[in-house]
Amino acid sequence: MDASARPAVVLIPVFNDWDAVVCLLSELDQQLAEPVDVLLVDDGSVTPMPGLPEFRNLRTAKVLH
Repeated sequence: MDASARPAVVLIPVFNDWDAVVCLLSELDQQLAEPVDVLLVDDGSVTPMPGLPEFRNLRTAKVLH
């Protein structure tokens, strides 16, 4: 398989700073030319995750607890 045909996954660790995650995802979405999947790794946050907005180039934003 050609490397350009492989789906990209962005892995982001999170600990309680969901506002920063939303900001980061928004910035990432604006910079991407191709859609990618995002996996958020919750490192034991006690602050609940807010709803995420819709993004143009982020296909999925899953949270791994």
